[in-house]
Amino acid sequence: MLLAIWSIEYSSAAGFVARRSAVLFAALGVMFYLVRSAPPSLGRNALSNGFIVGCFGLAVLGFGEWLNGHAGPGILLAVLVEFALGLGFVQARRVTVELGETVS
Repeated sequence: MLLAIWSIEYSSAAGFVARRSAVLFAALGVMFYLVRSAPPSLGRNALSNGFIVGCFGLAVLGFGEWLNGHAGPGILLAVLVEFALGLGFVQARRVTVELGETVS
């Protein structure tokens, strides 16, 4: 269904990658759900930084694929969500750092 939204023709290879990506994203979701109430730490910062890089990287790649005609305009919704998630995590990290500095 996601491939259809992005105007990408289904093939066995695309389906294979899409299914594997779905499991990877589910695993990431579980990790972030379980760490949501953990106090600021090196591990939590590493998860946030990695997710920020991943979100912005996916947004840039998606936009580039759209510009090159490899994906339809539906990919722009994914780009918007990835960019928003990246900015949200940047904001959350900024607030956490500011709160940590004022508490110290």
